[in-house]
Amino acid sequence: MPAKNYYVVLGVSRDESPAGIRTAYHELARHMHPDIAGPADTSRFQEINEAYEVLSDPHRRRAHARDFGEPERGTEVPVRHQPPTWPIAPEPISLFGQPEQTKPSFDAFRERYLRNFTGGNVPKAERAESLTLDVELSPAEAFCGCTIPVGVPVFGACPECGGTGQAFLFRCLECAGSGLLEEQRTLHVRVPPRVQPGTVLEVPLEMFGISNLYLRVQVSISDAL
Repeated sequence: MPAKNYYVVLGVSRDESPAGIRTAYHELARHMHPDIAGPADTSRFQEINEAYEVLSDPHRRRAHARDFGEPERGTEVPVRHQPPTWPIAPEPISLFGQPEQTKPSFDAFRERYLRNFTGGNVPKAERAESLTLDVELSPAEAFCGCTIPVGVPVFGACPECGGTGQAFLFRCLECAGSGLLEEQRTLHVRVPPRVQPGTVLEVPLEMFGISNLYLRVQVSISDAL
């Protein structure tokens, strides 16, 4: 049995069409080319080329399938109508927009979070606590590495009311009386290539003025190719 499963290398299913394999190869080769990924990834680039050489040749592909215990399927490979999954630039994961992924609890997190922007009440001895996000990657994303964009809300004093929450005798309409306006920033969390399930990435948030929390990204990998 060969040491490498070339379907896993390219991140495609075993019934992927020739066109899908070709698309997969070009996408991975573009990301993993040594001129882009650096010389440290040369072996991975060679592995991708090796996988494509085998899977793009019908005879070698059938032999590879037999080596992995698959029955002979004839000369035609069934077309999978769903496109392959690639490391893409997804929409940012919002810390406030997905409360079910926020630990310990959303209310406790929000109260602690806002203390960084309300002008005090953050004890100097207060230790930074973790803010955990569970992120599921596709096999291709885990193999190639990817960047996870995380939306970080940053709050500042409302310029309309100067942070008081009131405009004359009335509640400020601009900030709904909170005295704060929210601005969305993006934190790019880099996931290294060949990351393993259960990997935890810890990222500070001090660059956003958040000193009492840090981001803890817990990685899982989906089973589907």
